[in-house]
Amino acid sequence: MSQPRNSYVPEILSFADFTLDIRRGSLLRNGQEIQLRPKSYQTLKYLVENPGRILAKDELMQAVWPDSFVTDDSLVQCLRDVRRALGDESQQYVKTLPRRGYLFSAVVTDETRTATPIVTERVEGVKVIIEQSQQDSLISRNKKLLTVLSILALLSAAGFLWSRSTRSELRRSNANAFAGGFVGIQSTQLTNLGSVMGIAISPDGHYVVYALEEAGLQSLWLRQIANESSKQITTPAAVRYFQLVFSNDGNYLYYASRPTQQRVADIYRIPLLGGTPSRLLQGVEGYFALSPDDQQICFVRDSATEEESRLLIASMNGQERELATRHLPERFRYPAWSPDGQVIVSSVGNFEASGSLVQAIEVLPTDGRERRLTTNLWPGIDQKVWLPDGSGLLMIAGNQVSRPYQRQIWFMSYPDGQARQLTNDVTSYLCLSLTKDAATVATLQTSLEANVWVTNLGIGGRTAKIATGAGGFSWTPDGRIVFASHASGSKEIWIMNPDGSARKQLTFSNGFDTNPAVSPDGSHIVFASDHDGSLNLWQMKIDGSDLERLTSGEGEDNPRFSPDGDSLFYTSVGNWRLWRLPAEGGEPRPLGLGHSEEVNPSPDGKWLATFGRAEQPDDHYQIVVSPVSGDSPPKTFVLAKDAVYVSSDIRWTPDSKAVTYVSTQAGVSNLWSQPLNGEPAKQLTNFDSDQIFHFDLSPNGQELVCSRGRWAHDVALIKSVDHPTAQKQN
Repeated sequence: MSQPRNSYVPEILSFADFTLDIRRGSLLRNGQEIQLRPKSYQTLKYLVENPGRILAKDELMQAVWPDSFVTDDSLVQCLRDVRRALGDESQQYVKTLPRRGYLFSAVVTDETRTATPIVTERVEGVKVIIEQSQQDSLISRNKKLLTVLSILALLSAAGFLWSRSTRSELRRSNANAFAGGFVGIQSTQLTNLGSVMGIAISPDGHYVVYALEEAGLQSLWLRQIANESSKQITTPAAVRYFQLVFSNDGNYLYYASRPTQQRVADIYRIPLLGGTPSRLLQGVEGYFALSPDDQQICFVRDSATEEESRLLIASMNGQERELATRHLPERFRYPAWSPDGQVIVSSVGNFEASGSLVQAIEVLPTDGRERRLTTNLWPGIDQKVWLPDGSGLLMIAGNQVSRPYQRQIWFMSYPDGQARQLTNDVTSYLCLSLTKDAATVATLQTSLEANVWVTNLGIGGRTAKIATGAGGFSWTPDGRIVFASHASGSKEIWIMNPDGSARKQLTFSNGFDTNPAVSPDGSHIVFASDHDGSLNLWQMKIDGSDLERLTSGEGEDNPRFSPDGDSLFYTSVGNWRLWRLPAEGGEPRPLGLGHSEEVNPSPDGKWLATFGRAEQPDDHYQIVVSPVSGDSPPKTFVLAKDAVYVSSDIRWTPDSKAVTYVSTQAGVSNLWSQPLNGEPAKQLTNFDSDQIFHFDLSPNGQELVCSRGRWAHDVALIKSVDHPTAQKQN
């Protein structure tokens, strides 16, 4: 509990060699300012203002995030920032006291009026344990539950859930349960499988249906929440499930699925306890919406031949009518039908190219009239669910172009379309489902679990795990590895030996630094960073000094040096076009080689390889190798259509005769080599598990460094135990 404090507020506090200037909001060491993120600064400020006093974790989090609900990971990351800024790896200043909290143990002097030390108390018999940094782990499994709790607490704080006095008693009871924050809320992590790919909760909250993936095959399972019994309702098959929706009476499950080798899906209905599925619609996209009376389905159908995306409504007898149309590459996705049946809200934008911006619109099901809801364009607006009173929607969305896979939970009010972020943590979200009375929310959370491996590509070559994390790699000419890592709490650029030793952090942006490229002479590193808000290219010396900005556009990524070091190639985020920048500076020049997510010049300087899609809508992935001289046509290699391309990284063999890339089949990634002479691609590795997210080849082509792992997906439920339905069960 916080101790009483008087009205006096100090303006300058000092300890050891540090000065905390509260007026300016800055930290200085011997007169030199040290950069801290705002929340990290607030964490340090509260610690310094309370020296010698044990601060409980809850007190510290309340002081730093008074109007938000965050997980423990946010506090741990801020403490890492603080300790790094203070050089406090040994916890000389900020001590962690197991099961008690945190203690700022330095003597603090108030420089505002006199040099009178603030009295500190000595804590006897306290064993200090250093926090163990889980390098590059985005979030540990046992913290997922706290993240889920934040959703309902934030909804309560925002006052979104049925607090008006004119609501029914059922809705008032539910709102009262949320009003107490965590009081009256029971949270359950329903699965610990790591491979759940979709969810739906029944209207009465008694059941959850989820799609489970095992060995590249997916099946549907029904789980009774009360007694934790499970029943498989479809057999494992080489299919992918998308939207899962209960009928409003809870007797049927509607779902969209497609064979893994096909692009379009079909919509089915199956009795809840299993049976023969009935196919209702064919050739649709994976997400749809069911009308409140279960009599109609709103869905999307894209046509590559007509180059258009259509939002349609179909009755259960198969009659279809068109509501709205967009020309590709703009598409409709993720429709949601309002509880009163009067409005359909859909996402609209280019969902095929990462970095593109989308919006949410409303469409009237009666006549197809449209109205834009969101005031701004978003990098991603995915699945949405309406609140039962129609006052707004919960949605899975992302607002950072530089982090295309990061999705949080947002609330969008209706009809004004104002959005407010409800979660802000290192986990990401894929699905949402809500019971009819809003007593229970189900969410599917995802986290990346990956390790860094070095593999000798020779016969019988050794494979060794040298670090944890998802990476983004570049070898130096002298055989070291430059890589991106979350080890410090934010994604920064590091360097290490190929055995994982001598790791050194090179950047301290407290942001998102990724995809490093080492210059041919080993003197400089270019990387992408959102240090100043947008994702741009930056350059520094190999030791991390002399940092300078190279580009200032709307988004640049994936830099690669020419073999002579005179040019820098990169891609623009969003439209994924290729650019060339003189290494000595100047204006970038577009190269006009089509959709390019990754680029790499050959070691002999004669070829330029790009990885991306063909220009036609819905086309396949391909590698295009173009002559730098332009005196011959490019070579195009169409990649296998039955594979998934998790990584867009491409690298050359040292002799410039082949390009290497990652292909993922049945959930397992391996490295392949495509010879330029047109011979069939050859598999270079024989991994039997995990996906490859990033890789690079050593200068001699004998060593492979890569990040391998998986995205772990699991279901969590949040239930109001004070809700009348819960009380009846008790």
